[in-house]
Amino acid sequence: YTQAKLYFAKAIEINSKLNNIEGIVDNYINLGLIAESEDSSELAFDYYTKALENSIKINDKLSTATCYLDMANSYGKKKDYKKALEYYNLAVETNINAGNPDRNALNYSNIGLTYSKMGKRQKAMEYYLKSYKLASSLRAKVLIEHVAHLLAAEYEF
Repeated sequence: YTQAKLYFAKAIEINSKLNNIEGIVDNYINLGLIAESEDSSELAFDYYTKALENSIKINDKLSTATCYLDMANSYGKKKDYKKALEYYNLAVETNINAGNPDRNALNYSNIGLTYSKMGKRQKAMEYYLKSYKLASSLRAKVLIEHVAHLLAAEYEF
């Protein structure tokens, strides 16, 4: 990852000179994902925050929703489920406001999984079903299978 981090940092520098904010957002998100994979949650969150600030600056709602999703995942890894739910819901709201509610199938399954980890099975099932219905309408086979597995796991309790 060392080389990738150097390239993304250089890309941020170049994109800054070109005033390519979209490129800067993408590079910060990628640096955040690398930091997450290296178990550097705080650093990842810093990168996601920079990406979020820039995506809001240019009113890029899709990237803003992606930032919220990544931040929620980061909180979830730290077992801060309340904050994770807050950010997943921000992602959902942003996608709806952007006219892209279809992008919420994954968010709903993540919200369900978070509720499951909190021991709130009924809420988990509610969001898994929401995700399943949306994924089915989109014919998103991989997500349908994933959510079906999550639903089955809840029924096994």
